[in-house]
Amino acid sequence: MPNSFMEFLDMSPEEIYEDWLKFITTRDPLLKDTSPASFNAVLAEAIASEFWIFLQLLKQKVKDANILTAEGEALSEIVKSILPEGRRSGERATGTILFSRPTPAPSDIVIPAGTICAAVGDDRTLVEFETTETVTLAQNAFEVYAPARAIRAGTKGNVHAGAISIIRTPVLGITSCTNDMAFTGGTDMESDEDLRRRALYAIWTNGRATIPLIREHIDALEGVREVKVETLGQGDVLLVIDGDPASISSRVDTAIYENLAAGITACGVLGATLRPEGHTFEIGDTSGAPVWVRTLQYIPVHLEVLFQYITPLGQTKQGYAVFYAGTMPGDAVKAIVDADHPYATRIVSSSYIGSYSFDILMGHGTYPRLWVAPELQRVDIELEIVMTSTPEQDLLENIKTSLETALDAYKIGDPIEYADLVKYIYIDYTSSRAFRGIDDIKLFTITCKNETIDNFGEKIVLEDDERAVPGTITVSEAE
Repeated sequence: MPNSFMEFLDMSPEEIYEDWLKFITTRDPLLKDTSPASFNAVLAEAIASEFWIFLQLLKQKVKDANILTAEGEALSEIVKSILPEGRRSGERATGTILFSRPTPAPSDIVIPAGTICAAVGDDRTLVEFETTETVTLAQNAFEVYAPARAIRAGTKGNVHAGAISIIRTPVLGITSCTNDMAFTGGTDMESDEDLRRRALYAIWTNGRATIPLIREHIDALEGVREVKVETLGQGDVLLVIDGDPASISSRVDTAIYENLAAGITACGVLGATLRPEGHTFEIGDTSGAPVWVRTLQYIPVHLEVLFQYITPLGQTKQGYAVFYAGTMPGDAVKAIVDADHPYATRIVSSSYIGSYSFDILMGHGTYPRLWVAPELQRVDIELEIVMTSTPEQDLLENIKTSLETALDAYKIGDPIEYADLVKYIYIDYTSSRAFRGIDDIKLFTITCKNETIDNFGEKIVLEDDERAVPGTITVSEAE
């Protein structure tokens, strides 16, 4: 007989069989026959088999219920309560496939979306790709590009230039295919170990979430494009959340409440400080947000704090905050402002004179869970190119779209660097396809925040709560 339950769990079917036979024969002196065909042997074998299966299921269930030992789908289910977005799924590589023929096409040749091509991977297996749009090889043309993506997610889809050469879905009139640029963006699904490590980090963090986890939880909300979190000191953090305040405010407020550590305040943007020794205005600015006034001292009497603010339209308006007797230090009240102009971009003055100290803040949400949307900075581009005699169709429009898409992908606080944007004149941002028909660049200027750059090594710096967006993009042929 096993000495403990743990020994019992580790017994083999044969050991359980022998143990059961021994139990039967010791319980009744008349049950001594243990030959293979005897009643005792048949009963012991059936019991041993069923018990052993039960033990394996029990051990698997215990393993699947523990974040330290669970694997696969069991681990994915466990972490959902900790990491709302769950396991990070892999991404499919994307790029462009060039379809061609040796002679001019006698008529238009349609290459449908879903056409499958393949490359031979490093392990000698086929890596398949499918076109994502229907394209047409025009009459008398030799080649045409089609955007494509790997059929399966993973880094195997990140094939080098020229790797794709097999047409798996035959297209009448097309004889070859290739990729003149590498496919990129393919990532593998998050491994069990990486997922476990990320979940354990969330569990073992003292209090509520740290900055990386605050960012992760809010970024997972529907309607949120990006989140930036900055530590300001003295228990304050700045949350810059890219999304429509009207549609995401409630979900963001809940996420901040559930994830911000105790004692930490999301204070929005500090617009002004009012102190007995003097006031400071226009400390920070926003794209437009409600105004809050925070007292740094106990307020024993009824008090009003008046101020002036600038609206997103550039108008100057009046606002005030009412503090009732008994207001505690660190409390904030939402200011009463012009109903037709409820948002402020800057705090420019105040008529308050007194012995109490206040901070004037700007932010969406509810104090102490304030956040601001990024200030969008328009980027204007002027580009003149010298074209070859045989440029691709709609070359100027294609380059314009590439530059606009590249600017749309900028994150909050990213600087605008000349070298980063100039490459998307030659290569399509979305597909990494090289444009055909550019002989030279005669003029390329980038303007943002009243600053213009036109050479390598130059950049325009954006503040931590600013994001670049496409402005007027002019692409023309040089005369």
